[in-house]
Order: sequence, then structure tokens, then C-alpha cells
Amino acid sequence: MIERSKTVMNDLVAAIRNVMLKHEITNEELRFAVKYLKETANTEFELELMMENFFEITTAHVTNNKNSGSASNIAGPFFLEDAPDIGSEGEIKTLEEGEHLPIVIRGQIKDLAGKPISGVKLDVWHSTPRGTYSGVHEGIPSEYYRAKLTTDEMGYYKVRTTKPVPYQIPDNGNTGRLLKSMGRHAWRPAHVHFKARKPGLQEHITQVYFNGEDYVDSDCCEAVIDELVIPFVEENGEQVIIKNFVLDAA
Repeated sequence: MIERSKTVMNDLVAAIRNVMLKHEITNEELRFAVKYLKETANTEFELELMMENFFEITTAHVTNNKNSGSASNIAGPFFLEDAPDIGSEGEIKTLEEGEHLPIVIRGQIKDLAGKPISGVKLDVWHSTPRGTYSGVHEGIPSEYYRAKLTTDEMGYYKVRTTKPVPYQIPDNGNTGRLLKSMGRHAWRPAHVHFKARKPGLQEHITQVYFNGEDYVDSDCCEAVIDELVIPFVEENGEQVIIKNFVLDAA
């Protein structure tokens, strides 16, 4: 760990120094940056927000470069462990508020050899129609807008829920000001989160984005991966997203 820390920090310092040289950063600008980071660290949740917004996707790219299975994506800060268990097929509890478009998400989970995997615990969670998260915002109980499925003997799962919406990350602090200074907005496209787990397999965290939706091409977190942008298909009058998974061994 000490050797890794030394190697990473030496490379990080060298990279920052190279950027400073390239752009001829002055001492005054360096002092401004130090003050900006200090203010960020002293504001509740702001440093976490900044790091997640600009750098969490890079950890997903690292995972994807190592693995052969389905594309990983950012986890975000709103996962809760004790989501309602609804078996291999069921319905996520939602509240009748605002736009309320019913959707179905279904798919199959396999290993790298193409064998279906039963007994995978698959957490699914997403925003409310107002772009907030249950158990975190607005006093919405945590049993809404999230659930835990378990794949059946052929690796299948199916869940009914409502379509999430784009939402704006908090932008009234230093993270928002930094995005604005870069000519960027603070919006995330609508998405659904997934976390797949079973002993002997690597934990898999990802998201699904909806083809053609707002901000898919300009996500403030730059987290949209082509493989994870999926179109709706109509099945028996229902709007369906088909999301299959291929999981790597632990």
C-alpha cells in the first residue's frame, strides 16, 4: 500500500505540474485554487459532490478496462442496502405524483461462458418523478422507488416501475460554480441504477440511460457509456427496457 501510494502520488503531482507549466499558472492563480479547495472542503457534502461529479466515472473506466463482462458505471450516493425483496419478478412501489409513466425492466444475467446465473441479488433503484431519491430526500420512505430482485433458475428478472426523470445536482456551491466556469450544466439524464451480487462473482454496479432522452449527450458527470444507452421497445402495450448482464468471476 505504501509503494502504491508513493507511485500514485508521484504521478499525480507530476501531472498537475505539467498542466501548470502548459497553461503558465501563476502564483496568484495557485493561491486562488487553494482557497477554492479549502472552501469546498469546509462546506458540507461539497467536496464529495465535486469528486463524484468529476472523477467517479474514471473508477468505472478502470473496472471496465480490467473486466470482460458488462459495462460498469458510477454508483452515485443514493444506494440503500435494505430495499424491499420482491423475488425474481415484481413491482417497485411508487407514489402517484407528477408524470407517472409505467415501464418494465427485464433481462437475464449470465457468466462469461454464457451460462445463466440463478440467485443473483439485483438491487434496482431510481429517482422519483421529481428527480429525488427515497430514504434520502423529502421524507419519502425508503421502500419506494427501489427494490431487490433475485434471478430465477435461468437467470431472469423482471420488474415494473415508473420512468425516472433527469435531475440537477446541487449547483449553488463550488461544484456548480466550477461546472459553470467550464461552460457546462449540472444536469444528469434520467437513469436507473443496478447493483448485482452473488458469492463467487464480482460485484457489478451500473446504470441504464434511455435512448434519445435529454442530457444523454451532455451528462454533467460524463458517465454515459454507449453500451448503457438503451431504447424502449413496446411489448403487449408496455414500454420495456431490456437490460442483460454478463458478470465477471471474483
